[in-house]
Amino acid sequence: MERFCSYPFTKAHFSVSGKVYVCCAPWLGIPIGNIFSQPFDEIWNSAEAVKIRGSILDGSFRYCRADRCPRMITGLVEKEVHNREYRDIIKEKTTVLDWGPRLISLNYDNSCNLYCASCRDRVMVINKKKQEELIRFQDSFIHSDSFKNARRITVSGSGETFASAVYMDLFNKIEKPMNPDLKITFRTNGLLLTPGNWDRVKNIHYAVDLISISIDAASEKTYRLLRRGGDFKKLLANLEFLKELKKKKPIRVKLNFVVQKANYREMPVFIRLAKKYDCDVVAFAKILNLGTFNSRQYIRAAVHEPANRAHKKFKKLLKQPIFKDPIVKLRNLSNLVD
Repeated sequence: MERFCSYPFTKAHFSVSGKVYVCCAPWLGIPIGNIFSQPFDEIWNSAEAVKIRGSILDGSFRYCRADRCPRMITGLVEKEVHNREYRDIIKEKTTVLDWGPRLISLNYDNSCNLYCASCRDRVMVINKKKQEELIRFQDSFIHSDSFKNARRITVSGSGETFASAVYMDLFNKIEKPMNPDLKITFRTNGLLLTPGNWDRVKNIHYAVDLISISIDAASEKTYRLLRRGGDFKKLLANLEFLKELKKKKPIRVKLNFVVQKANYREMPVFIRLAKKYDCDVVAFAKILNLGTFNSRQYIRAAVHEPANRAHKKFKKLLKQPIFKDPIVKLRNLSNLVD
């Protein structure tokens, strides 16, 4: 066996529609069930889940999006086949699991205080009925055996963590005795990551060890263009707060940058910005079409595509020495570097 991916055996990704995936939805796209119509235990070992796991074990990876997946593009799947943790799964060709997900990604509330050009055309907040439905699911999930198996929960890739009444309710109900070794990743745009909001979730401070902030710009002008409804000065103030917080608590901070024609020239400056605020990781990723562009608009924005007029300039930019800094992760753009 030449390659292996652990995600279908360890990860549950919950989407806005309630669909569950064993990988990030844009990288796989095939759901294994829906939390609004099936119990999670049934979903986790559904026929679809078994097929996807089988495609990893037979080496075909036929359900995966190789053009999008950073794990495939960076060669992590070739390295992971040698990980002793998965040796028995590979040897026994295990597709039906007697353990729950280790990695849980909650993305079912798309409420957000921004309406970024690459994501949506208006501010979104889910209604009260939807909130109550999701809270009922959360309440049952955190008291299930599946939650006890969790090593990490990531919240949220579809909206703003601190703008969600659903996730705030979750954080208020998670108690350390439920899962004392749990780790939590916050995914946020950073604008609501204030000292006051940090204090609101103090009962899970024991678990939060990674804060992942999506910014997509290194200047106020570009930020205003791409992060609609945002305030660049407020963002920088909150990064300063995190810099001070890191001196008191072992938290890693990751800054994210979705690369597109409107911002790619600022990538080197963005790396320097991250270092100024003592951030641990700078992650760049190609822009995906999430339904906000037609095909022509997407090509105009997607500098990673050879058909884009700025593609050659973008590849030349990636040759700058600053991209070799250890904190830089090019992820699904790494194949563009010679």
